[in-house]
Amino acid sequence: MPSVRIIKDLESITFSSEFRKLQNKTQLFYQTIGSRVRTRLTHSIEVRFIANKIALKLNEKFLNSSKKTSLDLFLVDAIALAHDIGHTPFGHVGERVINDVFSREDCLGNLLNTSNDKKNKLFFKHNINSLRLLYNINNKISWQVLDGVICHTKIRKWDESICKDDPAKIILDNKLSKNDYLVNKIDPFLSFVGINKLLKEQDYYNSKEVSSLSLEGQIVSIADEVAQRISDINDGIQSRYYNKIKEILLMDLDKETDNDRILIEDKIKTSFIDDIVNNSYNNIVNYQAEYSSSLRATVYRKKLISFSNTYKSVNNDLEKFILCHIAQSEEIRKSDSRSRFVIRQIFKAFYNDITLLPDEIIYDYFNIIKNFNLLKFDSNFSQEFKAKYNYDKIREICKTIKKDEWQIKNYQLKEKNVFDFGVINTFLNLLRDNDKYNDGFNNFDYMLYIYISKIGFYIASMTDNEASYIYNEIYGHNI
Repeated sequence: MPSVRIIKDLESITFSSEFRKLQNKTQLFYQTIGSRVRTRLTHSIEVRFIANKIALKLNEKFLNSSKKTSLDLFLVDAIALAHDIGHTPFGHVGERVINDVFSREDCLGNLLNTSNDKKNKLFFKHNINSLRLLYNINNKISWQVLDGVICHTKIRKWDESICKDDPAKIILDNKLSKNDYLVNKIDPFLSFVGINKLLKEQDYYNSKEVSSLSLEGQIVSIADEVAQRISDINDGIQSRYYNKIKEILLMDLDKETDNDRILIEDKIKTSFIDDIVNNSYNNIVNYQAEYSSSLRATVYRKKLISFSNTYKSVNNDLEKFILCHIAQSEEIRKSDSRSRFVIRQIFKAFYNDITLLPDEIIYDYFNIIKNFNLLKFDSNFSQEFKAKYNYDKIREICKTIKKDEWQIKNYQLKEKNVFDFGVINTFLNLLRDNDKYNDGFNNFDYMLYIYISKIGFYIASMTDNEASYIYNEIYGHNI
């Protein structure tokens, strides 16, 4: 029986504005009016269908074999519908642009200092952004959903850090080893449900693979791969690639017709699902036999939901083909270039002019900043910085923030937030100049990084249309 909590999670996700926004976020091909290509929303629904079908077939096999294992279909649905909720506008190119700015690989045309001490203090990845949003949607969301969402995608870097104390904030930390990453990946989001002791007993943190602790999460992860293969081929297929796709899939089709394209899609879906079910069932049975007297039989620290070697090879061939011939096609290159330009220009505008940001972001940022020890700062400043700011001036600027002088409170106004942008901009100019003139990392850098992360998270929340509209509003022309 599914828990009431999981059902509540599914309800919270399905009725959230963050989930609805996925209907206007790019999957691979940019949407046009009347477009029939997938969006992040339709992709998530397809992942949910494929994952649900895998879970149903596995439950049927367990039932017929008298095994006690039973997969929670509501949990599968919750993870599947939430897995891409943190995606940016314009697909993965949006994610890459924000991450490049966060990590200082992109200095936004010399706006940011790219010295080694400044680089790699921030990062952006959509699965971790998904956790941030899910925590905001429902701060009591089940650890199984959070774990399934963060583990649905491949982790290619082990130096990514996550906040240790508040899932809604980002941490600035040193580079982490793989083992440290696993600890920091799970601890912030699962500590409040008392799961950490269980994880440590199972030696999960020393696992060689980063996969979900639940079978349901692992199912969503592989369903995501299958759905991507189907959608990328279906949305991007061109006649000159038709024979190559048939060759990869070992299909015997005489000619290219609309019906044959449907057969290709059905071939991928049906054969992949059957292979996953059969191969995974054997993996699970063997695992449970090994850990029959242990909690490891219900919380899985090994990747058990997987393709057979044959279909793993087919999947890899399809992925390589898609990356080379579809994801790098002229149409995708042009739309990616446009998208990269729009996001970079919006980022630059927000960084230079805080008045362009919504009131709630400004208010939230300064309420975080004023709680810092603003008067404790590193004295290792460059000569250029000292020529512009002496210590008394720095203290004066910081005190105005600490005393809430960035808010205008001496008038009885109906507006929720009324800001003194003279005070705000003086403070931000201090932070920007500190970044520009001083190569070392200090307290002011930390405060600037929070500002940059606020901008990045706001851009990530936009739909494709919102990002294009905001670009037009700022620069006065469409793109």
